[in-house]
This record gives sequence, C-alpha cells and structure tokens, in this order.
Amino acid sequence: SRGAERECLDALGSYRLGPVLLHWFQGEETLHEAMEDGYFVSFGPALLYSKRLRRMAAVCDHSQVLAETDSPVAYGPLGGVHGPSLVPSVIFALAEAWGERFEDAREATTQNARRYFGLATMYERATLIGAQLDLQSTIDQGTQVTITWQGA
Repeated sequence: SRGAERECLDALGSYRLGPVLLHWFQGEETLHEAMEDGYFVSFGPALLYSKRLRRMAAVCDHSQVLAETDSPVAYGPLGGVHGPSLVPSVIFALAEAWGERFEDAREATTQNARRYFGLATMYERATLIGAQLDLQSTIDQGTQVTITWQGA
C-alpha cells in the first residue's frame, strides 16, 4: 500500500475480504478510513525515526496494528541494520507513541498477529479439546506448529 494508499482503499472497498493488512502503510490522510474499515496496518523500523509515522501510530486503534521488519530492506538512518532483531525496537516505539509500557504494546501486537494470521482460532480450538498449541519461529528455518494432546 506504500505510496498508493488511496488506490488500495478504493480497490479493497469493492471486495468482501477476511483480515486485510496494509503493509508499510504511510497514508496519514487515509488512516482514519483504514481503521474504520477494520484493516490492520503495520509499522516497521522506519517508525524509529519518522515523525509522521509516530503521529500515525499514536492515533491508530491498538487492536489493528502489527509490527514488522520489512526485511531485507536496509535502513540507512539505522546504519543499514535490518531483520527480525528490529521488531522489539519497533514495539518499543509503538509503546512510546501509545503512552504504554513495552509489555502492553508487545502483548497487543502479539494478539493482533494471532488474529490476523488465524492463530487465535487455532489456540482457542486447541484449548477446547484440552490440547496445547506451541508455535516456534526460527530465522531461516521457518515456523513449526506443534499440538500436544493427551486424548482420552
């Protein structure tokens, strides 16, 4: 959606879709509309130095925000650093913009990611049958989902 926020929102309005993520969303003028439409927006490492993105993050519905890295983009203002190691810094910047503790912003973005990716439903279903769902993600190894159930 970066640079084409208006066009994206116009096009999305024509469809009935599940969760929608506006990746690297920078449309300050259209942010309110995106929030009203229930879309998720993501903030990456540019949030660490962009005043405009900080303003946007401050007014976002916290239940519709994801943290991302946009890796492998190297961020010049951050000395060329990139990758998943920046996610805690992004969450810290969100916490500052929201006037919240880091732990609260981390929990909010974690729950949002679970909802967006459908993991919340997986956790709920596992709990209903007395199972435990474990999710492990490793850089360059992917994600492994394990369900442990001691069935009758």
